[in-house]
Amino acid sequence: MKKTFLLGLLAAAIMTLTLTSCNPNVDTGTAPTITGASFVTPSDLIDNPVWSKVIERETKNLSLNQNYRLCVKWNDPDLDVVEVGICQDDKFNSYWHWDQLKFDDPQKDMWAIFKFNLSEINGKENYIQNNKPVYVRVTDSKGNYSLIYAINGITVR
Repeated sequence: MKKTFLLGLLAAAIMTLTLTSCNPNVDTGTAPTITGASFVTPSDLIDNPVWSKVIERETKNLSLNQNYRLCVKWNDPDLDVVEVGICQDDKFNSYWHWDQLKFDDPQKDMWAIFKFNLSEINGKENYIQNNKPVYVRVTDSKGNYSLIYAINGITVR
């Protein structure tokens, strides 16, 4: 009787683990949404940067020999954005990115500033373009991508 009880208990435990370990409805969270993106020069962000100043001082003419800041604003209910990427094509085949991001006080609606220096890139002449978009996307810790956001009218010389 004791053996039957232990075997039954073991079978029940195995069955419970089998049924609960493969949950096809795993919550992957909500993908972030980009609400704005812009390039500015470092000097435009010296005094207590606020988003309205970023928009006001946006630059669309970039030089291969100058530093810039990419400012990206997003909405993320899960508060877990870990990567920001930019690309000249909307397929993101080869892109520049900032990854393993961790924010001290993540907010649902927030923005961040990223150093962007074309002069440090090998083959920088491949980035020359005239009045074309640059695409931005953010990724959360669960691998959810935002919709791609276009910064239109960017010239790189």
